[in-house]
Amino acid sequence: MDSEVLRNLGVVPKKVETAELKNWSIIFSPLATLVRSEGDSVYGTIAELSQDQVRMPCTRDDLKHYNPLDIMVATKRNKRVSAQCYISKPSIGQNPSEEYLRRVIQAAESLGSPPVY
Repeated sequence: MDSEVLRNLGVVPKKVETAELKNWSIIFSPLATLVRSEGDSVYGTIAELSQDQVRMPCTRDDLKHYNPLDIMVATKRNKRVSAQCYISKPSIGQNPSEEYLRRVIQAAESLGSPPVY
């Protein structure tokens, strides 16, 4: 999840680290979600949050349809870490706004994600 979205909700993670989730891909319909995709990878951040902070993003109307999923990611130091991500069911035929895509691309670039990503 975008750090700016978390900050707007008053959520300040104790620790944030870049990570890779293998065999998944990101799609936009219209908001970003993940789908299983053998051989692909998704890059993002993992954040250490309290239980109250974990529940807070789900209170936003545009995020209520996201459901938690337990996953294993690899950090930049190749450490395997269990984490929880939020996935929604893709909506067919809905495209993201240009503004939204710009924010996602900017976040990926600031994380140092591979150029192909």
